[in-house]
Amino acid sequence: MTTLLAIDASTSACSVALMHEGQVYEDFRMLPRAHTRFLLPMVDEMLAAHSLPLAQMDALVFTAGPGCFLGVRGGRAPA
Repeated sequence: MTTLLAIDASTSACSVALMHEGQVYEDFRMLPRAHTRFLLPMVDEMLAAHSLPLAQMDALVFTAGPGCFLGVRGGRAPA
């Protein structure tokens, strides 16, 4: 099965989702102007909670817009 990690930081909300073995797990937080402080820790927490290394992801997914420029860029940078 495909394992995907999805990141969305294009709005004032920040979210990370993981699809693994047919299950979807998500972490959604309202973080206006705080994405850069929380996005990577959210990814780390998600992967650790499911004992998955980043190298095991089949694909990384991120939003390309619409949204604010910095949010879209901030979500794309870690991906």
